[in-house]
Amino acid sequence: MKRLLSITAALLAFVAKDASAQPSPGEKPARSPREIPLFQGPDGALLTLPLTFPYDPDVGVPPGYVLRERVDPGWVTAGALTFGTLWVLSGIVASVQLATSSRSQDSDPVLFIPVAGPFVQMAQRGWSSYVLLDGLAQTAGVAMIVRGIVWPQKLVRYQPRGPARTLDIQPIAAPMAGGGFVGLSGTF
Repeated sequence: MKRLLSITAALLAFVAKDASAQPSPGEKPARSPREIPLFQGPDGALLTLPLTFPYDPDVGVPPGYVLRERVDPGWVTAGALTFGTLWVLSGIVASVQLATSSRSQDSDPVLFIPVAGPFVQMAQRGWSSYVLLDGLAQTAGVAMIVRGIVWPQKLVRYQPRGPARTLDIQPIAAPMAGGGFVGLSGTF
């Protein structure tokens, strides 16, 4: 019985040790020292920098980091939401106008046209503050999308250096019955 208890205790200790080494579901796994960017500060203390951060031209790019550009997701997302929401609402209004209109002149579905539709409707039917606001907001949404694409976000990203890559090629010559074999062997 004592033997069974000691085996069970040892097994539980092994499982607990193995489970403590695993990160919990919400926790990020620990990085190896090679993946953590460490720099020595002016006072001699070790400083850790994040893996990615916005570029500041006054600070420059630290060693081990590279400058990257990407489409600015904030501007593109805000522009897409602004433009898309208002264009869908314009489409709903145009659909209601088509469904309820009995005269052919009232059934002109210009609000289906993105950005220009509200302005065309104002030119045909007269000025309306709601339609003007719709046209201006759709235009602003498209302008935000263009701004996010044309002026990308500059980021500084850590790029760890791996071990030096080597290529080792050696010739092979082997005699065989009825001939021989010649070739190359290599590692990389």
